[in-house]
Amino acid sequence: IKGYSIWIWIRASSYNPLFDIVSYLTRRLVTNIKIEIKRLIIPAIKTANPIIFKIKSMNGIKWARCMNREPRPI
Repeated sequence: IKGYSIWIWIRASSYNPLFDIVSYLTRRLVTNIKIEIKRLIIPAIKTANPIIFKIKSMNGIKWARCMNREPRPI
């Protein structure tokens, strides 16, 4: 199974938990993830401290990687 990786810039907030977003996006199809990214990037770029997440799916196992952290299975 070919893996895919996508970079998403989002900011932390109590209204939008980071791992809830990652978990939601990884359940969608790749094409749908790209659409969701477009909706997330626009407000995130305006923030002073964007947090970089990398979503990577390989062999059916989904991971979320944050800066200076080890990958976590979802």
